[in-house]
Amino acid sequence: MAAAKHPGQQGRAYDQVELEDRLRGALATLMADGTAFRDLSVARIVAGAGLARSTFYAYFDDKSALLRALSARSLRRLYEGPRGWIRRGDDATRADMALGMRQLLDAFLEDEAIMRAVAEAAVYDQTVSEAYFGGVQDYAQALARMIRAGRRSGRMRDVEPVETAEALAWMTERTVSRLAPGSSPARLDATAEAMADVFWRTLFP
Repeated sequence: MAAAKHPGQQGRAYDQVELEDRLRGALATLMADGTAFRDLSVARIVAGAGLARSTFYAYFDDKSALLRALSARSLRRLYEGPRGWIRRGDDATRADMALGMRQLLDAFLEDEAIMRAVAEAAVYDQTVSEAYFGGVQDYAQALARMIRAGRRSGRMRDVEPVETAEALAWMTERTVSRLAPGSSPARLDATAEAMADVFWRTLFP
């Protein structure tokens, strides 16, 4: 995540969350017109955030370190909705799933610029790629644990836990990144219902 540096070395010292929020907002503004993350210089990012370059480099080694820090928080928030019904295990209802998927879509849209930057940088930056895929895999592992428990209780279908969980996790990632941007509230509702239907029919008899 952030570089291990002393924030008081140069410039003003910031609370980590405050600093990341300012940089997150700057990226959202700078990328709103379709500008790619790789085309943004540190100078433009810090100017957009109202920060000094010395402050940026007191916390981050480079743009990759910044993106890893921002994406860690974004990925945690992204999967909070589905994790709600995953924690319920085989007591989860289809309505729980639909609600969780709608929350996931909303979380993606709130952090769309960061998620777009992460997907882009994952192609050419190994460290960002590992963080990105790690977030999806954490979600898949939680699903796999739910499936194993559901199979033991006899309330879920006898599907392969790991392979099924990974397929569902990556379906979630692709569906959200492709269908959420620019969607109306009605289309987001329909997408959430469709995703819930896939999960429900896959996991429960």
